[in-house]
Amino acid sequence: MHPEQAGRGRYYRSRPPATGEQFDAHSRACAIEATPDSAPGEYIVFRSEVYRACLSARGWARAKGDPPPPGWVRGYE
Repeated sequence: MHPEQAGRGRYYRSRPPATGEQFDAHSRACAIEATPDSAPGEYIVFRSEVYRACLSARGWARAKGDPPPPGWVRGYE
């Protein structure tokens, strides 16, 4: 690991007893919500704060660390 990356971890989500498939469905729905409509060929803006708020509203807890504890999943953040 590069020294500048020490202490950095990835964010993971958990909502027992939810499954990875349930997270995938919620993550996709929240990603759509976090992406404003755009015309074909335009850049897509992903609003990470909207994505995080959407998952939190659906009951997914957020934590940082590598490796993740069992049962935790990773989204687009």
